[in-house]
Amino acid sequence: GQTRSQIIDALGYDGIDLNQVNDYSKMLIEGCGAVDRKVTVGINNALFVNKDYTLKTAFSQNLDNYYDAFVASADFANPSALKTINDWCNEKSSGLIPTMIDNLSPQAAMCALNCMYFKGRWKAKFSPSLTRDGEFTDIDGMKHQVSMMSKKNNPLRYVSNDKFQAVSLPFGRGMYSMYVILPTTGNNVFTVAEALNAEAWNTALSAMKTAKVNLML
Repeated sequence: GQTRSQIIDALGYDGIDLNQVNDYSKMLIEGCGAVDRKVTVGINNALFVNKDYTLKTAFSQNLDNYYDAFVASADFANPSALKTINDWCNEKSSGLIPTMIDNLSPQAAMCALNCMYFKGRWKAKFSPSLTRDGEFTDIDGMKHQVSMMSKKNNPLRYVSNDKFQAVSLPFGRGMYSMYVILPTTGNNVFTVAEALNAEAWNTALSAMKTAKVNLML
């Protein structure tokens, strides 16, 4: 139907065999926590269905087989349903997200949830003794003095172009990294986001080289 087509389009899956999408999602969910034992990663999915609706058997099986999703029927008119949903999110986020939603319409057909949990240590730790006060410029151009972690002359993967500078900060054994992007002079987060499509980002990743970087974060 129309909703299905809109979701496929929004996720960028238009023209792709959904069986391939399901297989890739299963591989990602099962593998994300195994590639680096020094990092904890969890991808959790749930679907709470209004008791007035029944899922098709094939759909329920796909949720279980490919997405390891928790599926439950709930009375959306009962306040306990809201608590059940938030309790699930609180558990799967290790208490970091105790409340996902504040209200639940009794007319809603279902509530789909995805919760990702990540915990890792930097591969190269920041030294607390190098924490410094620095100037941070916000989106409105206002400058603020804030405490920043810092590294000096540290070998990191780095790239610079006419839109932004970017650096890779690896976790654990290096299978996961955080990419920090700093707009260049004359750009801001909006101009960078507008220009940063998949092709531009892949080009930037390919151009990254190890360099000695002075970093304040």
